[in-house]
Amino acid sequence: IVFCRHFVLNMGLPEKAAANNLASIIKLGWHRRLATCFDRWTTKCSNVTVVGTEESRENLLSLAPDAKIFYFPTKPCYLPKPIAAKSISRSQREDKRIVAVFVGDMSFPRNEDAVDWLISKVLPLLSEKELSRLHFKFIGRTNKEKMENKVSAGNSSVEFTGFVDDLPSHLEDAQCTVIPVFGGN
Repeated sequence: IVFCRHFVLNMGLPEKAAANNLASIIKLGWHRRLATCFDRWTTKCSNVTVVGTEESRENLLSLAPDAKIFYFPTKPCYLPKPIAAKSISRSQREDKRIVAVFVGDMSFPRNEDAVDWLISKVLPLLSEKELSRLHFKFIGRTNKEKMENKVSAGNSSVEFTGFVDDLPSHLEDAQCTVIPVFGGN
């Protein structure tokens, strides 16, 4: 049995109860105990447990010291090089618009909803002057025609690039990021 852990339950619980009353404290204690028991049981019962962070591995080893727990990075395991302040402080675009980047799989329903919300609900609220100063670049899988048809705000500058060969260079050209989180982690 190989158990791939993308989330360790006992690590995702808050440090303190939401309300400082006895019922809330007992409820959090119960959730913590249940999560810890589940994490310990599943780790002990599997032949191998695969986790995505070193912290998750250490946490599960503290619960089941004899278990075989392997760290397999599912996210970049290096720090990107710092971006020069001059790159962030002023746009490299000819029209001098501030570049705001969104990176994600826009075929994933929550991301598609988030981008749709940004384009159809937020951009129309901006003044023409604000719109003329911004360029929104969406990087990643998308239904380009479907999304471009949603852009209706007057002076909007919106670009759907799809996948790119050199993501760091696109990020270096941006002055900010847009992260409309609708769910997930």
